[in-house]
Amino acid sequence: MDPRSEDIVYAGTLEGGVFRTLDGGRSWGPLNRGLPVLHVRALAIDPSNPFVLYAGLENGGLYKTVDAGANWLPASFGMALHAAIRDILIDPTMPQVVYAADPRTGVYRSEDGGKSWVLMNRGLRMRNVNALALSSDGSTLYAATEGEGVFRLDLRPRAETAVAAVSAASFAKDGPLAPESIASLFGQGLAAATQQAGALPLPTSLGDVSVVVTDSTGMDRTAPLFFVSATQINCQIPPGTSTGSATLRVFQRNRVVARGQVRIEPVARALFTANADGHGVAAAVAVRVAADGAQTVLPVFECGTAPGSCVAKPIDLGAESDQVIVLLLGTGIRGSAALPSVSIGAVGAGVLGAAPQGQYVGLDQVNVRLPRALIGRGEVDAVLQAGGMTANVVTVRIR
Repeated sequence: MDPRSEDIVYAGTLEGGVFRTLDGGRSWGPLNRGLPVLHVRALAIDPSNPFVLYAGLENGGLYKTVDAGANWLPASFGMALHAAIRDILIDPTMPQVVYAADPRTGVYRSEDGGKSWVLMNRGLRMRNVNALALSSDGSTLYAATEGEGVFRLDLRPRAETAVAAVSAASFAKDGPLAPESIASLFGQGLAAATQQAGALPLPTSLGDVSVVVTDSTGMDRTAPLFFVSATQINCQIPPGTSTGSATLRVFQRNRVVARGQVRIEPVARALFTANADGHGVAAAVAVRVAADGAQTVLPVFECGTAPGSCVAKPIDLGAESDQVIVLLLGTGIRGSAALPSVSIGAVGAGVLGAAPQGQYVGLDQVNVRLPRALIGRGEVDAVLQAGGMTANVVTVRIR
């Protein structure tokens, strides 16, 4: 299929040569000018230039077109006479590099777009190669043979870096992540430019960057992206990711540039902080509810202009008949089968509810009633436990 239009598709047939449709398969026309044999066993289209295609013929070698099939020219120099081409691959990272499979002579490689070919059979015990596959970064070639299974060839060292994945709330090193939670990935060369998602639903690709999570069952899922930059990516762990060890791969233009490991658990509780570093005053809102039901929103923190300057703002618990509820914001909490427990200043606080926040992807909200026993205590720790584990400790200040 033409990578720029799903309506344009090429088909190789065993007796009629090459056909093309321009209307998504409603009608087809032959494109065989220059082909000496109409027994076409393989086709490949250049992902960077859809006017360039390669056709593998049964006992006819390989042909190439640079005008979308209007004219085919021989491109078999270096191949065995009357080669039977069963598969063709184009390196997505270097389209001038092309691989071809012949069931009699093995695997060929061209580094000049099909002008010349060389055999690359070292290590192959069986030359009967019927299918090829190439890793997304072009570094590993697989050859499927008839009678000897699959062979692997490492073509070049992987140009990958390590990526570390942590909760975007706590930044706890080596901590687990949960399905649907918000994660921050840190590494080098992760993206060519800084970009941020502008609308919902979150995209799975930003600036040619994508993140694939392979869970413990081997299932690949593409992560929704909030933000990408050269050193950091913020994403959501895909819903449905199975528990256990998972692999994260960062792709740029379909090429792996970084990978890392992470542990997935049903609950990976973490609370956001005002300074966005996992420490200090909670990123939260307080609401004072009077006896008559009137509500007053109370700020929990105030910030200066410099990064990291947020400090706790005293919360006034009001009259004896008032109650103050703090809305703690976190991630990785929604998977808990039971309500989390919260203590503030070592005093048990009533948890009124915990659920996805609703407005922001991956964000969880825990509503906590502040005990009046905290009056006058000043800055105190808020400790949340969910799924048998304790979240990063945050603070609030009580007047």
